[in-house]
Amino acid sequence: MLNYVPLTQQQYVDLLLNFISSQEGHAATRYQNPRDHTTIGYGYTFFRNNNLALWQAAGITLTSAEVALLQSIDAAPDSQKDSLALQFTRSISKPEAVELLRQTYPEYEGPANTLVMPFSEERIAFVSLTYNRGVLAVNTKMQAFFTAIGNQDRAEAWYQIRYNSNGKRNDPDPTQGANGIANRRYAESNLFDLYENTMTTEAEAKSIFRMYTVHRSTISGYESSFPPATATSRTFRDESFVARNLLLSTFALFADAPVVSGEVLVGSNIGNRDNVPGNDLLLGEARYNNLRGQGGDDIIYGNIVGDDLYGDAGNDVLEGGEGRRKYRRGRFGWELGSNKREIEEIDDVCYGKV
Repeated sequence: MLNYVPLTQQQYVDLLLNFISSQEGHAATRYQNPRDHTTIGYGYTFFRNNNLALWQAAGITLTSAEVALLQSIDAAPDSQKDSLALQFTRSISKPEAVELLRQTYPEYEGPANTLVMPFSEERIAFVSLTYNRGVLAVNTKMQAFFTAIGNQDRAEAWYQIRYNSNGKRNDPDPTQGANGIANRRYAESNLFDLYENTMTTEAEAKSIFRMYTVHRSTISGYESSFPPATATSRTFRDESFVARNLLLSTFALFADAPVVSGEVLVGSNIGNRDNVPGNDLLLGEARYNNLRGQGGDDIIYGNIVGDDLYGDAGNDVLEGGEGRRKYRRGRFGWELGSNKREIEEIDDVCYGKV
């Protein structure tokens, strides 16, 4: 589910202006980074046709020469706008920059409007991302986020913001923008929030780790390239701590249970293509499951239909579904009820359907 954190319109505008300005940082004079447009204030770019109208609407007093230059930029072809903007020499204060931001942020609300996102913290996070990345890039390169919102999948939407919207992540020199964007996406995903409720439910915890199971190699690689760099930005392991503990306490705290020191994974096809070497907790879905523990002492849960559960190497515990029948020192490749399990160590335990 995806229940938004609601805000009044005034709360939304105030928090949006504060959040975007904190992420952009104040530039009193114009500048131009490689491959970017000429910029001033809190991310205001001159690459547009209505500069003069926006500056006047913001209540910024302009000289006649500044008015003429802004008119020239507005009338110029796209190929000349940035070079003309570099001739703009005046400074703007932080209050002026905020008023300029107030005039321009609505241009970046289109994708959020398409998704019918209400005034909320989640909408602010997405509008901030759009303000930074651009409407065109968001509409063409973030369809997975649109799908996640349509599916009411908070965890997947959070992943798309945090790990899959850094347009410069593959640049050869990350100091030329990728590092800064990564830090911004960490902040935006923090505001969007991984968690639906202050009291995490089993369903929510499973949703978080279902997302992680699909994307764990990407998450690991991204955090290795762009380590969370601030006190409020944490690794996925830290972000998911509450959900992980809930699943462990629900499924892995019983007599003689192995200590889960490795992964917690949720899905219907785990370990068949992925490497799962540690002491893991594998949770199947409400459909056919094909789960492999691979190495380590694993706890593996199927469901109420005929599953294929493989302990592989290690002393594993396999739970097949409804009803419990306990086996020790199992044979290779045996069946019980409608669940098939392969036990490759003599101390494995299986709970099956009756």
